[in-house]
Amino acid sequence: MLRFLVVLIVLLPLPALAAPKVVATIAPLAGIAAAVMDGVGTPDLLIKNNASPHTYQLKPSDAGLLADADIILWVGEGMEVFLADKLPTLAPKATLLGLMDEGEGVLHLPVREGEAWESEGDMSLDEVDHHHDHSHDDPHAWLDPQNAIATAKRLAETLAAQDNANAARYRSNADAFAVDTLRLDAEIKQLLAPVASKGFILFHDAYQYFEQRYKLNALGAITLSPDVPPSANRLAVLQKRIKDDGAVCVFAEPQFSTQVVSTLLQGTTARMGILNPDASDIPLSPALYAEYMRRLATGINTCLSVQ
Repeated sequence: MLRFLVVLIVLLPLPALAAPKVVATIAPLAGIAAAVMDGVGTPDLLIKNNASPHTYQLKPSDAGLLADADIILWVGEGMEVFLADKLPTLAPKATLLGLMDEGEGVLHLPVREGEAWESEGDMSLDEVDHHHDHSHDDPHAWLDPQNAIATAKRLAETLAAQDNANAARYRSNADAFAVDTLRLDAEIKQLLAPVASKGFILFHDAYQYFEQRYKLNALGAITLSPDVPPSANRLAVLQKRIKDDGAVCVFAEPQFSTQVVSTLLQGTTARMGILNPDASDIPLSPALYAEYMRRLATGINTCLSVQ
């Protein structure tokens, strides 16, 4: 009888170990993490409800989430400024994966300059450094699908190192994400090619990677950072550019008032469109990143296609 019990205990399946706890700061990164962890676990999202990472303030519940994290997937100190100096204290055991980390196979583009992108007097040099990476790289790198693929592969390897039992699954998921994202990339290229030459103005300079990938014709941005109001001079420069270069659309963002966009449109033939750089209103799933990118592409195509 005793021997039978020993055999039975040996044959009983062992309880599965919990997947590493992953916290992603913004929804597009959470979507990438959800794809890599599919079938094993689900990441947590830090910044919810369309809140801006430029102006976000940590809540008490966020501290607990970060303290329990094994891996934190974030853009870097040039984006989540509110978090940069707090991570060593709030997440002492977590491995930090920064999208903008050097040498990780991610394309970096410099912050754009010139009066249509950064009007003199809008921001001091100190403020520019505060809102963007200190190397003056544009931190919105997740908007290039190749960067998303590189991030998925890096996360898969980090998860595999912490959870060897599911290592093959993480790597397989990252490979599947790469295949799906390349297919998505081709789909977006086909959608946007007919409107690629049409000029438009952005609410803030958050889409450079998307524009370069799909060869779009952005002519300027109302503000460098959405929490810094544009000067009258900057608006005058942009209004002249709308008229001189034939811009057909000025994009607002749902997190911010459309009043300044309406002011800019006065006396022009351009129209207002909506682009949402956030994705926290999209249900967190392995399909989030693709849905987010399709929504951006559709928003641009819709506004630029109207005759």
